[in-house]
Amino acid sequence: MKLFKIIFLTAILAIVPLSMTNAKDISAATKSDLDIQIYEEIKDVLNEPVYLAYSDKNLKGISFVTVNIADNGKIYVSYIRGENHILNEYLSKKVSSRNLWTDPVYSNSSFTYKIRMI
Repeated sequence: MKLFKIIFLTAILAIVPLSMTNAKDISAATKSDLDIQIYEEIKDVLNEPVYLAYSDKNLKGISFVTVNIADNGKIYVSYIRGENHILNEYLSKKVSSRNLWTDPVYSNSSFTYKIRMI
């Protein structure tokens, strides 16, 4: 019985590291793929519940979110412009809450997205 437990634990410990090495690589093949992936991330984060900090719920309007890629591959929000300052602050906090990275090959790239909140 001890031999069976040892063999079983050895098999489990061998399988776990193998499954960890098969983590999904989200690197983009082209700049347009990266554009689509960032768009999907923004869309996903905006589908999350609204922060309780926004008590007046005046989150309607149009804003433009500009996203840049740093030299190390970090994706960050560089600029948000629009008429509704509450919406701009909301978008800044929501989009910046994601820790997004990509291949440094795309460094100094910039993407602008039009966000329409109804």
